[in-house]
Amino acid sequence: SWRRSPAFDVAGWLEGARAYPYRAVDALTPQLAAWRAGRRSPLDDDEVWRLLNFSRWLELMAPRLAL
Repeated sequence: SWRRSPAFDVAGWLEGARAYPYRAVDALTPQLAAWRAGRRSPLDDDEVWRLLNFSRWLELMAPRLAL
């Protein structure tokens, strides 16, 4: 599964996401840890995938959007 891959760097993504006010990163940390470990979490694969993609998009577009 892609979520258990060593290349999937949740900590790195969270650090980058701290720069943007769209999500409470500190609240997401335990939820993502539970999701990644396969434990019960309010997050599912689809939501994590959307969060990752939005975070990456915002990282690329923020300079153009003057955020």
